[in-house]
Amino acid sequence: MTQYSKSEFAAIIRRKYPGTYKHMSDDKLIELWMQNFPGDKDKILKYNCDKFADKEVIKQISSDLLKWLGIVICVLCVKVLLH
Repeated sequence: MTQYSKSEFAAIIRRKYPGTYKHMSDDKLIELWMQNFPGDKDKILKYNCDKFADKEVIKQISSDLLKWLGIVICVLCVKVLLH
C-alpha cells in the first residue's frame, strides 16, 4: 500500500473535492477525514506518531502516575500511623 505524507494526503483529498477544503489546514482536514474514514490512517506515513496518538499515551502515563502517587501516599499514611 502506498503511504503519503500528511500534506500529500491532504492534497489528494483537495483534488478529489476541489474548492471544498481550501480554507482548512492540512492537520485539521486530516483530523476530520479520519473521524469519517478511520481506515485511511494506514495511508499516512507516521500517522500513529502524530498528535492524534499522543493523547492516548499522555492519558496512560497520567493514569500510571496517579496510581503510584496513591500508593506512596498510602504507605506514608501507614508509616505515620504506626509510629
